[in-house]
Amino acid sequence: MSKCHCNRRRCQNASHKNGIVVYIVLQYSFVTYEYGRSNLYHIDETGSGEVCDAFYDYSEYADVADRTGRVCAITEVYAYDLIPRATYDAAILHSIADRAMDESQPIEQRCHAALVLKQYDAALGRTNIVNRDHCRHVLADIQSVDTAAQAYRSQLEQDGASEMRAILGGQYQGLIDDPALWLIDEPTVDIKHLAEHADSTNVESIILKAAMAIENLEKPSLDDASLLRAIIETETFYEPLCKVMGLDAMAMRLRSEATKRRFERSKKYDLLERARQLQQSALDTYSMQSLVDTMQAETIEWHYRSGSYDGESEPGLLASGTINGGPLDGFEVRFRVKSIGSIARKLERYGGDQEPMDIVGFTVIASDEAALAEAFFRSVNVANDTLTLKPSPSKKQAVYVQGGPEFVDAISTRLDDTTIPYQSKTIADKPDCYQVAKYTALDANDTPIEVQFSTAKDRRLARVGMTAHVLYKQQRRDNHDVDKEELVDLLERTYAKRHSLDKRASNINERSRPRAERFWKDIDALAQRCIDEHEWDRQRSMSLAT
Repeated sequence: MSKCHCNRRRCQNASHKNGIVVYIVLQYSFVTYEYGRSNLYHIDETGSGEVCDAFYDYSEYADVADRTGRVCAITEVYAYDLIPRATYDAAILHSIADRAMDESQPIEQRCHAALVLKQYDAALGRTNIVNRDHCRHVLADIQSVDTAAQAYRSQLEQDGASEMRAILGGQYQGLIDDPALWLIDEPTVDIKHLAEHADSTNVESIILKAAMAIENLEKPSLDDASLLRAIIETETFYEPLCKVMGLDAMAMRLRSEATKRRFERSKKYDLLERARQLQQSALDTYSMQSLVDTMQAETIEWHYRSGSYDGESEPGLLASGTINGGPLDGFEVRFRVKSIGSIARKLERYGGDQEPMDIVGFTVIASDEAALAEAFFRSVNVANDTLTLKPSPSKKQAVYVQGGPEFVDAISTRLDDTTIPYQSKTIADKPDCYQVAKYTALDANDTPIEVQFSTAKDRRLARVGMTAHVLYKQQRRDNHDVDKEELVDLLERTYAKRHSLDKRASNINERSRPRAERFWKDIDALAQRCIDEHEWDRQRSMSLAT
């Protein structure tokens, strides 16, 4: 390893070694340890130059390293099975690229940052040209994602009241002490804007920016106005985009962090604390074996499980698997513990005197409606004997069925053979209505659980079809004057982008290439300016010496 090149007095940290990148990688090497470290971990000699000259002082330098490490860790939790190692390279190098492209920064720092970026880019190219190209494109796309999120927030600015327009437009900085401004109606969504951006960028860049949004909200260092802008960008761009692309755990976390910050700033501390207690109680009593027992199974073959990346963070518990044995043998199941933000919203809706019955949630996925009706019937019968059925505050009965006439009739016919009371809602005038069969109950530890049953078709409709919640948000934006078929097609295209993810880093979005070329042309120019200035200084020193 080469020694630290930083020449600042405040820089005493020997772990800098090759500069900020190696510092980050060494300090946070656990981030990608199990699934393959960042490629930069294997680079010993880069000749990185005076990296700290790209930052104001060591304090800022170390803060960037800490935040970047957390972003890598968040990305690891929610996307380790989807993205290549080179995406972590982009996450690590992003702060340097961001400094180079920030026109508000001193030109000397920008040039130093560009030179460092070029040197690490060259080092990546010597190890694996495919990984380098992937990292190059994702780095360029990150800048574009940031711009796209801000663009829609700027559209919302035109529709707000004068004070909100000033906040969203960036004219207002500082304290926002009016709680009502933190609890404005949930912002609307522009599906066309989301789809266009997903079409033109590499999905890995969206995942990284979503991780940055989580980190930014989780440990906010922003003034109130900047924080509210970050919340709105999360709710209108990052969260719905992750949801549509099937990144459910990440979307859940984004929404929760945004909600928690809203509630904190509006001084709803009691609701947040109660939400934390309810979630923690579920986490304390539930184990993977508890999930098996609740599903009345012998075992569950888990395909995916997410967790928490440090002891201070809200656990992003979500899992999926195949049930083995019992009344639901062979069915797919999804499991999640409700997020703190989501629990807090429900507590607020219920007036604080009633508690949600879906703290722990399961979704059983059936191949068709006939299979669903039979499985739901069997599961309800067993639950009636092993759990304490209890309705949620918004329902009259613990067992609830909603959907089209055929769907409701098929399940009602089976339930009528039992003495278990149920509530049903038939929706006759909408061929693509939201359909679900579910029950709520307390388990042996008095943990509120919800078990819902859905077909694979209905789940897809709820994500990218006529019953998608994001479509409802678009209708609110346009006062219901929308072409639903066009929007559904856009949602389908956006969801399909997830399948472009390639752990080999070989799948580059062709529409992103011109952007990457422009980005690296700018980096080259800045780096060359740094080299030219160093050469001029060297020549001048030699001239003076002679």
